[in-house]
Amino acid sequence: CALPILALAIDSTGLKVYGEGEWKVRKHGISKRRTWLKLHIAIDINTQEIVAVSLTGNDKDDAEVAVEMLKDKVDKVKSFHGDGAYDDFKCRELLTNTKQIIPPPKDAVVHQVTKRKPLKEYLSQRNKAVEFINEHDRKQWKIKEGYHLRSRNETTMFRYKTAFGGEMQSRKIENQQTEVLLKSK
Repeated sequence: CALPILALAIDSTGLKVYGEGEWKVRKHGISKRRTWLKLHIAIDINTQEIVAVSLTGNDKDDAEVAVEMLKDKVDKVKSFHGDGAYDDFKCRELLTNTKQIIPPPKDAVVHQVTKRKPLKEYLSQRNKAVEFINEHDRKQWKIKEGYHLRSRNETTMFRYKTAFGGEMQSRKIENQQTEVLLKSK
């Protein structure tokens, strides 16, 4: 993408890889052959164009994958919209010069500045969010920051699964990654 990305949203969804189906689980219990992969999609909120795609195992942390996906694109990103799964120090550090619209957890505290431990730049936006939520409420913070725009990523996931279903056709991981990239294009 040649133009700067004004607003980026990222989220993940599960894709079924192989298995006999849900009726077998109800009848015989969980099978070790049932496998899921996570499809991570980053979109430009303004155009709803898919900017980055990653396919991982369901054991990968969303924030960890976001860091991998965005490390070479972060200079183009003006704002980042993500759910609470992206409230991670490494992810926030990568997004230091980007407006971070990531809700902190309900029990989040403001990181204090001390002589021995100065506040890291990437935590200042998180501190402001925590302070605003403590002063007002979470709903007001979401309205103020435009957090609801993140739902456009959910629309992208819906379009993907409506067009191609929630199952992978390929069996090998290399082919599955190619399949996801082609479907995303």
